[in-house]
Amino acid sequence: MQANTADLTRVKAPGAPHCERVPPRYPDAAMTAPLDLRHLPPPEPMQHILDALERLPARACLVALTPFRPGPLLPLLEAQAWAWRVEDLSGGGARITIARTADAALLASTAMPPPDPAMARG
Repeated sequence: MQANTADLTRVKAPGAPHCERVPPRYPDAAMTAPLDLRHLPPPEPMQHILDALERLPARACLVALTPFRPGPLLPLLEAQAWAWRVEDLSGGGARITIARTADAALLASTAMPPPDPAMARG
């Protein structure tokens, strides 16, 4: 199953991240539309993710597509009581799903299909 490109939110640099809410796909977990950060150079994806997490409501997950595996972000998330799951994408980059540590069980219920290949970086 492929992701609907309408479900992706593309962040335009250098402005603040744009994060739209979409209806939950799972009854127990609210998710934001994935932030497509694959076109941004480091450290902008990390900055956009941290900014979006400040506005993430309780019992919600943030999903972001990054141009690389977000290694430097992971210790920051743990230090700030966030749970996360990273999946490497076949075309390069990664998808990270983040929730509050208290809501870590949501990470198992938010499996998402791979992004549409048409959205892959060229």
